[in-house]
Amino acid sequence: MRNLASVIVASCLFINYVCFCVSCESYNSEQLTNELLQEVKMLRDDVKKSLEHIDILDRERIAHKEQIQTLEKRCSGFDDLLSSLKQENARLERWLAENQGHTNAARSSRFIVDPTSQIAFTAFLSGQPIEINENDRVPYNAVELNLGNGYDVTKHEFTCPANGVYVFHSSLYTRGLDHSVIQMLKDGVLLTTMSTRGDNTGEGYDQGTELVLTICNKNQKIWTIAATQYHTGEVDASAKATSLSGFLLFEL
Repeated sequence: MRNLASVIVASCLFINYVCFCVSCESYNSEQLTNELLQEVKMLRDDVKKSLEHIDILDRERIAHKEQIQTLEKRCSGFDDLLSSLKQENARLERWLAENQGHTNAARSSRFIVDPTSQIAFTAFLSGQPIEINENDRVPYNAVELNLGNGYDVTKHEFTCPANGVYVFHSSLYTRGLDHSVIQMLKDGVLLTTMSTRGDNTGEGYDQGTELVLTICNKNQKIWTIAATQYHTGEVDASAKATSLSGFLLFEL
């Protein structure tokens, strides 16, 4: 590009020189020379600016070329990675096809409870506050969850459908100055006791809760009763606050 600019300058000088020779008889020689020198200077300035611009464009071209080369290398790397991933995916698909039965067995073994026979329930008192006589069962009359159909709402008891370790939780809600004691039993044997005693400050409500882990054999039963002592008040049946829940933690 620099050679092209030099040719342009030389051509312009030659043209001006010819014009000078032709017009030397009509113009003052000194004046014509000054004008020619001014034009040459202007032309040199323009050529200089053009060359500077050409240098800038040339540097940008080189930079862009390097960027393109870098991107091409990166794309080549991505192509290699994509090819590798496709091969790995094909290998995994073949492995899954060959080990489908083993995979299903391994997935099931991760559960401590067989997902096809899950056991869990939640029952609670619903309606008006009730007075429960001593040794009577707490009549949880509403069932929210009963996976495995272990809870009997008519007998107010849970029957364990399978051998295993179970978790049971019970809560008791009483009003005012009432004092209530509830016991959780397994086939008539005490598992735990919860107690509530209201007071005469604020709303006067009180709630007691208990959580127990126990081993149950198939067909063993869980229920709660009003204790034979200290039971002097009503049990509240609002807001699902008096409840019995449980679930199978794992089978034995």
